[in-house]
Amino acid sequence: MNVAEHADQEARDQWRRHSIRATAFHEAGHAVVAAALGRDVYEVWTDGEGGGEVQHRGEKGQTPAAHKLAILLAGPCAEAILIGEIGEGWLTLVREGVARTGLGTLSYWEIEPDTDPWEAAHLLSRQPAPV
Repeated sequence: MNVAEHADQEARDQWRRHSIRATAFHEAGHAVVAAALGRDVYEVWTDGEGGGEVQHRGEKGQTPAAHKLAILLAGPCAEAILIGEIGEGWLTLVREGVARTGLGTLSYWEIEPDTDPWEAAHLLSRQPAPV
C-alpha cells in the first residue's frame, strides 16, 4: 500500500469510527428519553454503517404527542450535545417520524430544512399537535 492509499484508508477508518460513535449517541438519546418517559425500552442496536433503531413499547395509544416528539428529537439532540454536530439526515428522520406518529407535517410545525434540532424542539413544544 502506498502513502496515498494508506491515507485514504485511514480517512475511511476515521469516518467509520465517527459514524459508529455518532449513531450510538443518537440511538442512546432516543432510548434514554423513552425510558425517562416511562416507555419499556427493550432493544437498541446500530448496524456499524450509520443505521440503528430503538424498540420501545407502552400502552398502545397512551403516548402523548409531547412524549413522541421528545423521543423523536432526542437522537439528534444527543448527537449535538455529545459530539458537537448532527448528521445530515436528521431532518428527514424527524419528518418521517412526525408523519408516522400522526403529528402532522413539518410544514405545519414551521420547520424548514435549515432549522437546527434545538429550534425544532422549541417549535414543536410551543404548539398543540394537529387534530
